[in-house]
Amino acid sequence: MRWTRYFDKESLIYILNQAGLKYVTENLHQSWCTLKKMSMHSRATEIMFWNELHAEYNNSWVILDDEKSGSGLNEWHIEDERPFIITCKADIGLTHNEYELLRNAFIKRINA
Repeated sequence: MRWTRYFDKESLIYILNQAGLKYVTENLHQSWCTLKKMSMHSRATEIMFWNELHAEYNNSWVILDDEKSGSGLNEWHIEDERPFIITCKADIGLTHNEYELLRNAFIKRINA
């Protein structure tokens, strides 16, 4: 699910805070979501485009998406960046396993 199709920024912040991810909401970029263009065929392409527009954040991002809407993420072309891409089951959502992967990804970014 692309959360930005269903939630505005305020609603998404509320949900993430309720999930114990206040660190994420406190650090959302002003351009907090990717551009949606018909020419972009995958979620990975959207994210790569966002990263190109905001190159100053090349080493401080983490991706959380579900396996259905996160098209192309499992084929991310830069091997060293794969630990910063966390996908969850679309019908289940964020479980303890994905939470730990997400937490570890943030810790790696903080300590880098």
